[in-house]
Amino acid sequence: MPKELTHILFADELTGRLARGGRADLGQLLRYNRPTLHFGSIATDTLYYEVTFPIVDRDYAHWGEIVHGGQGEDTGTPIREMLRRLQNQPADAESDARFAFVCGFLSHMALDIVFHPWIYAVTGPYYDADPVRQADSQMCHRLVESWLDLAMLGDQRTTLRDFDPMTAIRRNRRTNLDCLDFFADSFAEAWRIHADVGRYFRRFYAVQMLLTRLFPVPAAAIAVAAVNRLLKGRLRAFTALFYPALPEYMPKELFDFDSFRHPVTGERIASSLHGLWDEAGEFGALLLATASDIRAGGDPASLDTVLQGRSLNIGLSGTPSDRAVHFDLYAVDRMWGYPGPAAGIAR
Repeated sequence: MPKELTHILFADELTGRLARGGRADLGQLLRYNRPTLHFGSIATDTLYYEVTFPIVDRDYAHWGEIVHGGQGEDTGTPIREMLRRLQNQPADAESDARFAFVCGFLSHMALDIVFHPWIYAVTGPYYDADPVRQADSQMCHRLVESWLDLAMLGDQRTTLRDFDPMTAIRRNRRTNLDCLDFFADSFAEAWRIHADVGRYFRRFYAVQMLLTRLFPVPAAAIAVAAVNRLLKGRLRAFTALFYPALPEYMPKELFDFDSFRHPVTGERIASSLHGLWDEAGEFGALLLATASDIRAGGDPASLDTVLQGRSLNIGLSGTPSDRAVHFDLYAVDRMWGYPGPAAGIAR
């Protein structure tokens, strides 16, 4: 992540950047296929909506972590395969839609690579071996991302009620599923996976579409927060996936920073929220332009020069996510936007 709406806003930002930067043809293609672009921008996280069943799903592995480079994997691997399959194909509606999906996917990668080091820095070890600390970190991570969506909507002078691209994405189901199958086939080929990858992708897509209907609903957030309180905080990480039901508690100071420590290197990174957005915008526009050139016949390996296989979790190449050890944590009680005590746990 960041959550869905920030990724969708960012995909639109890249469309505008490309149009202004001399790639009007690419910008026009993406505007024409906007729901598919938007789906691509959230499909990178579809694999995190995993619902699996013991015994039945014995051939499943945590592929979402491979996509994000959780163990230092080359994140460009499935992208190169998708672009190879699209290369020199006729520019028909199906091919254009699949390419728009790839562009959305790349936009997600660009935003994650730039933003996630900051999010990790203020929320802690997402992959901590201790289950309690892990749940705390994942809760805080998701809270930051939920508030970030609301902050970005505020910058656009709109609200959750008025901005609803997910409806158009759901209406685009047939194209979404075609793109998802295209991704699944490319992913399996690229990583030599001998499993029915597409079956899992489609299942997780259904879960994603269901839950993203509920995340913006205040009544749903309040109900889940109430259950979390009854369970003494055991659902705190899940609760944080829902948009805060008390938006007046927006932690504005969370987004008012001019530097942060990189969670792996400890290096002080001089940047602000809008600085990160601009950095991601330049990076993402270059990725999409490179992908367009590859589609037109360029060397698929040229993607590596730009992307460098960087982790979507910590922004570095060839580095497992559990190398993140430098944190300046933002307290959960300053950003818990639901009724009841922070994390649903009475202190």
